[in-house]
Amino acid sequence: MVSHPPAVLILPTGHMKMITYKLVFITRPGKDDAWTETEYSCKDLKLYNGVIYALGCYGKVCVLKGLDGSSLPTMQSVISLDNYEEGSVLLIEMSSDLLKVVQISSYVGRFKTQCFKVFKLDLGESKWVEVEYLGNIVLFVCLSYSFSLMASNFPGCKGNYIYFFSHDDKGIFNLEDGTVETIYQSNAHCGYQLH
Repeated sequence: MVSHPPAVLILPTGHMKMITYKLVFITRPGKDDAWTETEYSCKDLKLYNGVIYALGCYGKVCVLKGLDGSSLPTMQSVISLDNYEEGSVLLIEMSSDLLKVVQISSYVGRFKTQCFKVFKLDLGESKWVEVEYLGNIVLFVCLSYSFSLMASNFPGCKGNYIYFFSHDDKGIFNLEDGTVETIYQSNAHCGYQLH
């Protein structure tokens, strides 16, 4: 018998600056075709150690439970609102850790990344602990999907760096010294170059 695990998505609703993100799910993909919308508003989802974590407004992180279809799912808070950080926040899995990555930008005609803050989830203490060194790990922060890799497995990548790509804001952030190298699209060559 083939198992059909539930599928969970975040869908944008609204328009322009009033966009919110609603959590929707389907209990048996491939068998059912009806998506169920929940009342929960989330910015990001991450499957970590077999559990779905949802990032809500103001940095609140919840565990998503009850996706078996017998009832509507529930969200159980694991981190309070006291850990809120200004900036664009997302979740990334790094080996055995769940990270909260905060991208802090300024706006002068366009968004430009100033720096990043990285935090590791301490489930025992129910708090975020700031991480200042990633070792051989490199983070990729993108609009559609963010992830971590071992830098030594990919020539040219540098450990303890964050590569970010969003619209016209592209660059490499050095977590050790807090500097940003801008990546710009060259008119003369295909691809991107460091500036």
